[in-house]
Amino acid sequence: MAPYGGTAALLGNNPVAYSVPAEAERPLVLDMATGVSAWGRIDTMQLYGKKLTTDWVLDAEGRPTDDPQVAEVLLPFGGVKGSGFSIMMDIFSSVLPCGVATTHRQGEEFAGQQRAAHYVQAIDIAKFTDVAAFKGEMDRMIRTVRASRRKPGVERIYLPGEIEWLKKEAWNISGIPLHHRQVEDLQQIAAEVGINGQLATVHSA
Repeated sequence: MAPYGGTAALLGNNPVAYSVPAEAERPLVLDMATGVSAWGRIDTMQLYGKKLTTDWVLDAEGRPTDDPQVAEVLLPFGGVKGSGFSIMMDIFSSVLPCGVATTHRQGEEFAGQQRAAHYVQAIDIAKFTDVAAFKGEMDRMIRTVRASRRKPGVERIYLPGEIEWLKKEAWNISGIPLHHRQVEDLQQIAAEVGINGQLATVHSA
């Protein structure tokens, strides 16, 4: 990922994830990349033949492009703020545990994510406040946000992770929709490793 104002892929698109428990409501889960998107999303846009907006990626010459086929460098979300956030997260997840910043992870020593590192922090709620009271206030916060006034045309306000919870529950019943090329790739891998099975539900592009 390029730093704000740059065109070189220097920064890692570090995923950042937070999870907060509630009582009756589902936990809040914020799981995001520090780039405008994860690279997997760009691959999906390629797969379905869709265009990006020009604030997502740069081509090999460092020019903004909406074509995922020529995407070479990812841009940070939120401009200068996202770039700064990404650099700080790289310090936590790269320099602190591993001693080497993403900008310097070059060569065979780091090929295939060798010496990759993570930063994990757990907060003991009980050291700050009563756990039951915390979870109860989380429930109240979630319901207040969900019930707040919506912009015209918006059917529902979602909390972090809520869309994914709902998809998981629906797909547990219906199965996971896949592009026909994804199915073909999985079937080829299954044949190569000797797995017998069939992917039943296919949503083609």
